[in-house]
Amino acid sequence: SDIQLTIEPDPQIGNNPSVDIFNTKIYTSGSLKDGIYIKNAGALDIENVTIDNFRNGIVIDLLTIPAGKSSRRITNNTVTFDVGTTNKLGQQIGIQVQNTNDIEIENNNIENGDIGIEMSSSSGRITNNTVTFDVGTTNKDKLLGKIAINVISGTDVEITDNDIWIADSTSALISAINVENSSAQIYYNKINFYNHNSLVRNGIVFNDVLDSTYAYNNTIFNARKGVNNTPGFYSVDFINNIIWNDGTYSSNVDNPDSINFYNNNIEDMTGITGTGNISSDPLCIDPSTNDLVISTSSPCKNTGLAVSGFHILDTNYFGDAPEIGAVEYYEISLTAPGDATISMTDSTFTLGWSAVSGATSYDVYSSNDPYGTFTLEVNVVTTSWTDTDITSMKKFYYVIASESSKNAGYVREHDSLSKIVEDKKYKVIKKRIPKKIRRTTNLNK
Repeated sequence: SDIQLTIEPDPQIGNNPSVDIFNTKIYTSGSLKDGIYIKNAGALDIENVTIDNFRNGIVIDLLTIPAGKSSRRITNNTVTFDVGTTNKLGQQIGIQVQNTNDIEIENNNIENGDIGIEMSSSSGRITNNTVTFDVGTTNKDKLLGKIAINVISGTDVEITDNDIWIADSTSALISAINVENSSAQIYYNKINFYNHNSLVRNGIVFNDVLDSTYAYNNTIFNARKGVNNTPGFYSVDFINNIIWNDGTYSSNVDNPDSINFYNNNIEDMTGITGTGNISSDPLCIDPSTNDLVISTSSPCKNTGLAVSGFHILDTNYFGDAPEIGAVEYYEISLTAPGDATISMTDSTFTLGWSAVSGATSYDVYSSNDPYGTFTLEVNVVTTSWTDTDITSMKKFYYVIASESSKNAGYVREHDSLSKIVEDKKYKVIKKRIPKKIRRTTNLNK
């Protein structure tokens, strides 16, 4: 049905109501209205709400904060749209905020709209959101194109730690981040155009930006134009960013005038000036699965520029210098699991080991051949595991200790630290192979 949740002040009372919406699902088979529409409200907190298939998901207009109130949050919500091609009176927007200051838009998931998040004449932060455009999702307003994060009309905003994953291979024009006549501080965002082709794909668009606009430590993969720039009066600092394409078409910067380039890794360096810039495969782990973590041999490792007041050693970077790109890389060492114990019944075998300081889980592998291929049996957070399939005369095991906490970032698989081998004669062999574990994380959350 054609419905929406609308909240506006009573004109006879004249106050600005505070709005809290929690743990709610709002869905329709195809409304031409907005899922949640709030105008002239006071404090705002929208959390854990699912909105499905409206024209727009959440629309906030002219939020006025009354005395004693400070909450202005849109967090942990999911907004989804169908993948049909029917026009719903213009572009479908996941979260739209206008004429509102100091608002936090964080940890939201927006799928298959035409614009993921839009801020107009506002200020605040857009952080830790995921915006996806799936395969075959045709733009419902072909003239305007798709934009994951759209910042326009005098907005001043931080855009940080967002994950933009674009698999749409049919829409003619898609931009990940668009900054127009606004000021934006853009850092630690991951942008990946999975279906890279000859269509227009922009990583970051700068269009007559205002003062204090910069882009630090972003990774932009498979965009035809990593940056599409229309210069204005103010310049842009562009530092420690990756612009790369692993497909047929190279990634470049369109009109680099008024952009200050330092310590970036840019595939097509045409027109690029500045110092510390390189053009070399960043060796990301697997862009096809949106894994844009750099490998240990990446030329981006420890080759970034530490910006005074922004990069802080042992806080948001480690080692000799920051990384180039959105994900900081560092290594820690764990000792090997040891003190293996075994116990058996007629149908089970229990393997135990000592706890490893700093480890958060353990991977247990097994094989019928000590020199053959080992298969992952289980990942456990305890220091023991029971195998109920012991039909083979002999079975061999090894255990990997890992530090797998996610400190606002991404964690890679780990090297083997210890091998524990047993047979049914209760003979236990412990082979210790200490190696460094690689953990990658983005700490600036």
